[in-house]
Amino acid sequence: MKFSLSQLRAFVSVAETQSFSTSAARLHVTQPTLSATIRTLEALVGAKLFDRDTRNVAMTPVGSEFLVMAQRVLDEAERAQHDLQQFLNGGRGRMRLSALPVLFGSATLQQAIADFREACPNIELEIHDLRTECAVDLLKSHRLDLALVTQVATDAELEYVPIGTQTIAVLLPATHPLASQDAIRCADLVCEPIVALNAKGPMSHYFDQLLFQADLRLQRTYRVGQLVTAAGLVKAGLGLGIMSGLSARLMAGDDLVCRQLCDPQVVRPISLAQLAGRELAPAAQRFRQILLEGYANAPVAT
Repeated sequence: MKFSLSQLRAFVSVAETQSFSTSAARLHVTQPTLSATIRTLEALVGAKLFDRDTRNVAMTPVGSEFLVMAQRVLDEAERAQHDLQQFLNGGRGRMRLSALPVLFGSATLQQAIADFREACPNIELEIHDLRTECAVDLLKSHRLDLALVTQVATDAELEYVPIGTQTIAVLLPATHPLASQDAIRCADLVCEPIVALNAKGPMSHYFDQLLFQADLRLQRTYRVGQLVTAAGLVKAGLGLGIMSGLSARLMAGDDLVCRQLCDPQVVRPISLAQLAGRELAPAAQRFRQILLEGYANAPVAT
């Protein structure tokens, strides 16, 4: 048996008012139309739902039993409609974001997350701090909605919106002779012990290609995965850190300084990525809007 919601609403209205004329006015239909609807419903049920004459309308035993089920179905439909509207308005659901770990030290991203939590307090916000290649894999497997990544190359499966730039910089002790320079040439680092951070990342591979083309070889004495490890080795005077400009500025202080690397200089966009040709859920759309507005007003430093 397949009943429409309009049929169930018509039946419940007649059951409540015990009047076809009153229910017809309430439902904004003619009385013959309402009567035809009830007859169709009775045919689907296979039993009379009302005993009626010219003066009185009363439910049959089947009608009384059917009323309980009809009200339950209508209540569920109303709750479903409410839940769907909440989802469409960004009032419920889930938003899954990944960003480069260093970006979580950015006031812009922190403020975007805070603004989203205030605007959509009932949204489940799932956050990951992943390198570009890991975030891209999760995007393509539909386990992320959005990802802030270093865009090294184009990818037909993804849609990118640039929000800033990423560079390669040098973190070095403030007392080092090269610290007096505004920018350090790659050739000046050939004889220096190097602390390489995230040596397997796409930005690092791109940098290696540029060094190879320039016929330069750096002594990567230390290869580490954690920023604090790299900064500790640099602070101890064991080497100069090669890392993103964002990372180097984050760790710079009284004892350590950040200097741009040049000849060759590496500059690549930091982009907000999502699957191409796929519509985001309302919550993710709302976060995307907040995030892009935040970065438009305070661009990510290089």
